[in-house]
Amino acid sequence: MKRCGNLTYYFHGMWVQRHSAISDLPYMEAQVLHTGRSMVEWSPENLKARALLEEFMYHPSQHTIDLAVADRVEALRLNQASLDDVEAVKASLPRDEYDKLKSQLLLQRRFVETSIPHIEAFLRYWIERYTPSADNRAKLEKPLAELEKKAAQVEAEYHEEVPILSGKLIRTYISQVREAVAALGAK
Repeated sequence: MKRCGNLTYYFHGMWVQRHSAISDLPYMEAQVLHTGRSMVEWSPENLKARALLEEFMYHPSQHTIDLAVADRVEALRLNQASLDDVEAVKASLPRDEYDKLKSQLLLQRRFVETSIPHIEAFLRYWIERYTPSADNRAKLEKPLAELEKKAAQVEAEYHEEVPILSGKLIRTYISQVREAVAALGAK
């Protein structure tokens, strides 16, 4: 489960979520630059990691999006393996332990599923800051629309009772990204 969390909450060591919760845009912007710079300074000899972090911070591209999404797809695979393990030992677990494990893993799965369009939307916004284009803005609409669906799904499933993943947090983020992109266009 640790590796699944690392692939969900980090980009090659750079923190991109608000601890265990879906982050809003101002938090992500600050964390990406703060933790990214720290990670580059922490391991200057790791040229590959440094290049990936600098790409993420200053020159994001489709390549960056593909890497970030691939991490989260791997997190989904690991989450499914954990769910399969829990199912395999279901008969050996007390009912409350089984229910707790399954519930936590399903919440983790929803979080990972939401983190895919979340990170893509952020990176498309970040690309827009550095190299604006009509093509990128059009592509930004897909992850934002996916996030709208995720917000409705999360509200129906968790009824705003799970602090790390709420429709309200997701919708706040969507609004912030839309406003930030509009402000870029106004400059």
